[in-house]
This record gives sequence, structure tokens and C-alpha cells, in this order.
Amino acid sequence: MMNPKTIKSNDILIFFVAFVDTKGGKKRPILVTKVNQNDIVFFSMTSKYSNKSKTIQKQYYPIINWKESGLNKPTFIDIGNIRKTQIDDTIKLEKIGSLTIQDKIQLAAFIAEYKKGSLNNHR
Repeated sequence: MMNPKTIKSNDILIFFVAFVDTKGGKKRPILVTKVNQNDIVFFSMTSKYSNKSKTIQKQYYPIINWKESGLNKPTFIDIGNIRKTQIDDTIKLEKIGSLTIQDKIQLAAFIAEYKKGSLNNHR
């Protein structure tokens, strides 16, 4: 178990994530985007891509250097929902890695393009 105070942006952690649309949840990797004193802001991650709708696939960034980031299979970052949870010393967090510089840069560009496309769809 890691100390929540050592968590940084771009860390990849294993964390119990509640499902958005149904009860329950499961342990899965998350990408930390921001850390405040008592909470973390993160994106969920998944290895499931091909069985998602084309609309959902558009919000999934494919991690290029997934092995170097500590993941054991090709993984996607779901930028469609930014999530937030409170953390304290009782929360079990396990760091498995961090995004590489290449993925950090390309993720930022992917998010910018996604936002631009989302804005155009609402005009």
C-alpha cells in the first residue's frame, strides 16, 4: 500500500473504481490527472476497446508505451469522464507506473482534439 501523499499527476495506480451506470465496481488501473490534499482526480483505463461503440471509442486514447508504463496489455485511457475520489491513509493504492513523456504529450493533444470536436458537435 502506498502513502496517498506520494501520488503525482500521470501516475498509474490500481484502484477500486465504482461503475458509472450500474452497482458495483472492480479494481482497475487509473491515470491520476490531479492531486489535492484529500482527493485525486483521474481517468479510468480499460483494455476493452473493440467491443465499444464508435462514439465511445472516440474518447479512448491508446497508450503507445503501455509496457513501459507498467501495464501488462494494450490499454486505453477513457477521457470521456473525469472522476474524483477522496483519499486517506485507509485507501489501498498500488502504483504500477507512470505515463511516458511521449504518451503525456500525445494524450494532451488527443484531449485538445477531442474537446474541439465535442464543441463543434454542439453548435
